[in-house]
Amino acid sequence: KQVENVANKYGVHRVYLATDDESAVQYVRAVYRELDIIHIQIDRREFHSNWFIEYRMKASMESNDASFLDLQMVADSTIIDLALLAESDYLIGAFSSHFSRLVLELSVSMKGYVPPYVSLDYAYGMPGIFPPYARPQ
Repeated sequence: KQVENVANKYGVHRVYLATDDESAVQYVRAVYRELDIIHIQIDRREFHSNWFIEYRMKASMESNDASFLDLQMVADSTIIDLALLAESDYLIGAFSSHFSRLVLELSVSMKGYVPPYVSLDYAYGMPGIFPPYARPQ
């Protein structure tokens, strides 16, 4: 719904969708046929886990097991998503995520103003759903 609101309000025709859920990409493309949906085509199954990605990365590095997690792919896709989202004219994100908040902060620093944004959950500045010291259950 927020994609539709932003598209109508600002005349958006192209959307960069950064998600780990391939079904979300298919859904957005089916529902918003009038929009050009851009998405990095990589195998994101490695992101599906009950663990936060940073814990999985640490476990992969400590185990020296390259099959545990493709660290290069994780780093590359993160940087690409971060750069493309920060250059976007509008942002829709979940601000319970440090990543979405970082994107907004980079965008503001690059542009010199706060671009239009929508949070799908918390207001900007809220600490998110977990304190930084929380471990996966």
